[in-house]
Amino acid sequence: MNKPMETIEYRQPPTLNKIINKARANRFLSAKEKKDWTTYIARHSIPNIQNTYNNPYIAAEISYRYSSSDLDNLGGCFKCVLDGLVIAEVIKDDDLSIIKPIMLYRAVKIKTKERPFFRLFITDCRIEYRKLALSFIDEE
Repeated sequence: MNKPMETIEYRQPPTLNKIINKARANRFLSAKEKKDWTTYIARHSIPNIQNTYNNPYIAAEISYRYSSSDLDNLGGCFKCVLDGLVIAEVIKDDDLSIIKPIMLYRAVKIKTKERPFFRLFITDCRIEYRKLALSFIDEE
């Protein structure tokens, strides 16, 4: 039976460039930061996501401040989020045998003083996911 779409908002995990730059400076520091973010995601997910998903569709809205931001750089935020969902047992694993091989994300511009966010959408219902995808397109 399909579960309804769930939405949860997290503080924004580090983007790919931030992860790479930290690893260049000190690989142990970047590993610690990744672990801290993964733990934060797991702890924030446990009380806020009601279901466990066997084959989820996943989408996200990821905030950015500057138009010069790279879209692929924002996608790096997914690493901590997916690993946190595994720890929280929301998903069994984050490999392609579990997660549907379609992942959407939309960049959402925020003002300089607004807190960066990562808004997760998760469902096992293809129809709900399709509606979400269309809403991403319609809201351009």
